[in-house]
Amino acid sequence: MGPLDDADAHRLLEARGIRGAGISRLIRIARGHPLALTLASAGITEHPELALEEAAMTRVLGELTRLYMDAVEDPRARPALEAASVVGRATA
Repeated sequence: MGPLDDADAHRLLEARGIRGAGISRLIRIARGHPLALTLASAGITEHPELALEEAAMTRVLGELTRLYMDAVEDPRARPALEAASVVGRATA
């Protein structure tokens, strides 16, 4: 499935409870991709205290990471990927 046009993306977000100026910003962030729109709208619903982009990306990245890790079948690769994904604290 390809990206939705703006009108269809708008209807999808409204059906998921997103209103106002955030709709146009989410369509731009997700580039009309239905899964990204759905995950982003869920992130906003789950984390209304966060900025729009932060809430949307938190959910999208979390879900995509989970899907990717679920597909890893090699029992040695999974712990290596998990260890490599831990980001150290940056200092200036």
